[in-house]
Amino acid sequence: MQLARTPLANWGIGAAALAAAVPVAWLLFRLESAFPDPERRVLATAAIFLVLLIAPPAAYVLKRRRSADAGQAALLVLIPAAVLMCGTWLYSTLPAILFPADILIWSESDFVNDIIKFRTGYPLYTDQQNNESFIYPPGAQVLTYLLASLFRKPLSIPAYRLIQVLFVLIAVGVAISCCRKILQLCGGQSAAQSSLPAWALTVPVLFLAATNSLTNPFTHNLHNDALALLVSAAAWWVLLEYVRCRNRKLLAVMALLPGVGFAVKQSLLVWLGLYTIHLALFDRPRSLQRALSVAASGAAFVAALVGIGHLLWGEPFHYWVFFVLAKRGASPLRSFRNLLFVWPYLAAGLAAAWVLLRGEPARRLAGPWVVWLLLTLTQIWSSGIAWMTNHIGPGSLLATVWFVAALQHAWPALIRSDTAERPSWFRAGLATATLLLLFGGLGFIRIPLRAVPREAYQYVARIESHFQNHSPERVLLDVGSWVYLRSGIVMRDRAPCFGDRGYAQTGDFRRALERIERRWYSKILIRRLHSPDFWYDHYLWPNSSGIRRALMENYVEVERIPPGAPATPDASPPYLFDEVSVLVPKP
Repeated sequence: MQLARTPLANWGIGAAALAAAVPVAWLLFRLESAFPDPERRVLATAAIFLVLLIAPPAAYVLKRRRSADAGQAALLVLIPAAVLMCGTWLYSTLPAILFPADILIWSESDFVNDIIKFRTGYPLYTDQQNNESFIYPPGAQVLTYLLASLFRKPLSIPAYRLIQVLFVLIAVGVAISCCRKILQLCGGQSAAQSSLPAWALTVPVLFLAATNSLTNPFTHNLHNDALALLVSAAAWWVLLEYVRCRNRKLLAVMALLPGVGFAVKQSLLVWLGLYTIHLALFDRPRSLQRALSVAASGAAFVAALVGIGHLLWGEPFHYWVFFVLAKRGASPLRSFRNLLFVWPYLAAGLAAAWVLLRGEPARRLAGPWVVWLLLTLTQIWSSGIAWMTNHIGPGSLLATVWFVAALQHAWPALIRSDTAERPSWFRAGLATATLLLLFGGLGFIRIPLRAVPREAYQYVARIESHFQNHSPERVLLDVGSWVYLRSGIVMRDRAPCFGDRGYAQTGDFRRALERIERRWYSKILIRRLHSPDFWYDHYLWPNSSGIRRALMENYVEVERIPPGAPATPDASPPYLFDEVSVLVPKP
């Protein structure tokens, strides 16, 4: 797996491999029209994909016959497989990216609400009893809006999501550069008998890691994950570049990047500690003063950012950004469960260490590898705040970088027979099958089904219809800010604001109860009012918020909007596409 010599050629080959996913997605959309039944469509897709996987190596072997190279034949299976997986991601995800409402995951409503605040000059963090602030710093939201305005789409939900995909693509580019730096620190790249450049496989694989279904399922959604992925990739690139050239100017960047990360997501502050550990333990010649200087400068920059937040928003900034999450805490049981869920990425990083950390390269690469391991373990621990594993997204992308670098380094030895100079067909086939199975374990493979069902568009239209002939600021929709975006309304009492605060008993909901009891809202659209899994008054909370009782006493249910997604036999529709109760004040 030899890299092409010209950097521009490398990028061109990688981009072409990734762009090949577009016709694959087009083919899947055509199959959707030809086979309305999902099961028949999946079977037809599997048959076509099988042909596309077998055809390139078969044509190569028939053409070269006895001179055919087993390593090149293996790549002619792996590269199309990666392209097909990227195409399936595009087909499945594109309808979600272009969906006009911000109700795909819980964070989208708050993300768009912050954009409304920024556009209108409304404070980003206000008193908790307003129930309309986000628990994350505003970096991703503000940057997304500025870029959308630059592209002349300041009020477009799909444009906001496309910008998240842009962040992902840039993060993949940085990850590719990190892969090259690891190979350079290994003392060069191993020559291979295959003439196909490794980038034709590397680029799609790293893109699949950045969008994998285990730890990066939200990178195309309106969430802080995509930009957090980019910041983490950039932070690791700076570390590898410093190890390679020891340019002291990079120390200033190391001091600044954790603060930049904090502006995106609180957990990215961990980079300040990781940089300090690397400089104190692995930098040569060792200088404790250098490590402390970076730590102190970085801490001062973060303190300055916190001070600016306090000046702009006062106590609510500290409440929403620090207090709410700190009181929720991480559950060791959930962290351990998430560790078992994402173990393939830890295994990939450990396998890479076994290949790369040998001899002289170990002296230069041990520090960056330990930094990756500590980052991943920290993210696994912090993921115990909830059941979701998206906290581990940056660590999983960097684990894939290590694995891809190790694969490029070891590929010739991996497929070569012990008794012959040429690659072994058996070993090449075994390596190919192992990698394809690993791709499945890493969450690269998706069933070719739409992420957003067709019923969702009618669902959105039904919700929007209830805002007609009503002042929008008097109509409360529990989740979803697209209905308030054009009018610039910051709506209070949003459902996502209640979840963590109700569970940890850190929320004061008296004002919300007062608004309901005064029947302030002329209409309320709310999900799962009659279910224990009610975001305003969840059955797992130690004490009831009283919201459900107040709604029943002061409002009457006049309509139910059907779910926006079909229910499966063993589960209800996704929460944000669930049935909506329409409430109006009692006489």
